Amino acid sequence: MTIYHDHTVWQDVYRPTIKGISCYIKVTVLDDVLIVSFKEK
Repeated sequence: MTIYHDHTVWQDVYRPTIKGISCYIKVTVLDDVLIVSFKEK
């Protein structure tokens, strides 16, 4: 889905559990560039 303030930026969020650890993964597409952010929750 697009972000609220700019319809050209696509973003999605995933919250998987990997090896018992809750994670936060954010994927953003901005001007044909893929940006992936990871955080341990």
